[in-house]
Amino acid sequence: MKKLLIISNLLLVANYTQAQSNGNNELKSLIQKSFTYFPRVKELEQQIEVSTLRENVTRSGYRPTVTGNVTYSYLDPISIINIPTGPSTFNEIKTQPNGNQNANITVNQLLYDFGRTQHNLEKSKYDILIAKDNLELNKAALASQVASIYFSIIYLKKSITVQDSVISYYHQFKKLIDNRIKLGDALEFDALSAQNNIDQAENRKVDLTNTLQKQVNLLAYSTGESTLKNSPIMLDFQGEGVDEDSLLQQARQNNKELSITKNRILQQEEDLLINKANFYPTFNLNGSLGVRNGYQPDISQNRFNYLIGAALNIPIYTGKRNSNQIKISESTLRVSRFSSDVQVAGINRDINQALADIKSSHERLKNIESQIAQTTKAIELAKSRFKNGTITYVELINAQTNLQQANLFKLQYQYQRTLAKIELARLTGNVYW
Repeated sequence: MKKLLIISNLLLVANYTQAQSNGNNELKSLIQKSFTYFPRVKELEQQIEVSTLRENVTRSGYRPTVTGNVTYSYLDPISIINIPTGPSTFNEIKTQPNGNQNANITVNQLLYDFGRTQHNLEKSKYDILIAKDNLELNKAALASQVASIYFSIIYLKKSITVQDSVISYYHQFKKLIDNRIKLGDALEFDALSAQNNIDQAENRKVDLTNTLQKQVNLLAYSTGESTLKNSPIMLDFQGEGVDEDSLLQQARQNNKELSITKNRILQQEEDLLINKANFYPTFNLNGSLGVRNGYQPDISQNRFNYLIGAALNIPIYTGKRNSNQIKISESTLRVSRFSSDVQVAGINRDINQALADIKSSHERLKNIESQIAQTTKAIELAKSRFKNGTITYVELINAQTNLQQANLFKLQYQYQRTLAKIELARLTGNVYW
């Protein structure tokens, strides 16, 4: 028996790496599928395109605007000058025609606005960065969700396997008790207790199966897939970082939530500069060319004309709108900076909590391994004593229940450690897909 156990353990160790690799590859595949399947990702990808188009609109402020204009207006009465040509004769000269025609092309080019357009362009660039970070943030959250569902399914499947072994064990001893009742070596009470244990174990399996189906439904909702093909042998996720300081540094560099806040602060700094620039004038060059009538001596004839000029627009009084807008921008900027400090502190707290959960899970797993070994030995002794008639069925079931609980606790601690590692990967911005 010991040789068989040693061989089984060697095979388990030999196949673990390959099986774990297959499981990780399957997890990566599911996460990639969720990116293409889940509508929220498509929405955020479209938002990046919208932000890029807005940047193009802002950049067009450096380019001239060209407008084509065609107008016609009829005016009556009009000014007429009567020039005497004789004692009783006059020559009427119209200062403008009744029918005014004008067709021209107008060009307006910004020459200088004290950086207003430049700051708007920088603000638009931060819009794009925020949209991209928001996409990556939601991808990380979706990946974390898929990973949690993935390992939940594995955990529940393994728990059901343990429960199946318990049910099989109960059925086995139910038959043994039935045979003893026929021989008069056992009581009917023992048979009823055995059947009650079977029913309770079956109900626990139903609960586990129901929970498993809910997780499968969540997996289908997130990825479009409802089955796992290459489940890893053990409940485990990639390793955590070295220490708290290195993990916090990694989070500051890679955490997209912090990146969004950082870019939002930079964006609001540009917004403050834009509002300050509203106090400054703008200088534009404008011109037009086309044809129109109304020129002497033949005011009805359309003639070519052009115009070249410059305009300086100087803000004088705006009802304190600019001053109040600057105050709003400064207050908003301070709020974002405080929010950044709060986020860093929160991530530091969550990293510490995840590390504590991982550490406690490690310690619990060490303890539970010892407990399983002791409980396994105890149940073998209980089986022998039960066959010899020195203990009751209830005492035997108590020993078996202790082993079952120990195995389930082991799965639970492995599952809790895995969830803590997934959370740690999310907090530090670790891309594992």
